[in-house]
Amino acid sequence: MSPLRRRMIEDMQIRNLTPNTQRVYVANIFRFACHFRKSPDLLGPDEIRSYLRHLTRERRLAASSIIVTVSALRFFYTVTLKRPWVVEDDIPAGHQAKKLPIVLSKEEVARFLGAVDNLKHRMVLTVCYATGLRISEAIRLTPAVIDSKRMVIRVEQGKGRKDR
Repeated sequence: MSPLRRRMIEDMQIRNLTPNTQRVYVANIFRFACHFRKSPDLLGPDEIRSYLRHLTRERRLAASSIIVTVSALRFFYTVTLKRPWVVEDDIPAGHQAKKLPIVLSKEEVARFLGAVDNLKHRMVLTVCYATGLRISEAIRLTPAVIDSKRMVIRVEQGKGRKDR
């Protein structure tokens, strides 16, 4: 492992970023460096802009993927390399279109849940749909976090390590 990669990982650990975020950021910086076949500390604003254009126009990545790349580049250049230039000017933050969720009718929900034969799976899907839980949150549910008197479920360390 290169000293630069090690330092970036240490910087992310100090800031308590999740292991998944660390993995994704390192992978994005690696792809950025591979694109130019140079160490990322030798690259600057012009290369960043060119790379973001490449991701948008040629690779046609979704806005969410580009936002993650921008976040990784910003972290790398501001925190790990402590570059003196104003990174926000050179690495613009992208915007993702806000889409309304698809809401199923009562009949569609009933038909969907009715198609699940396994009672345990049907119960998990029913709880997820009714409460808005993510699957990763649902699989960590225990009886202790369910308050049936108040009809409340406490989600501990959900997405972003947040309780709700």
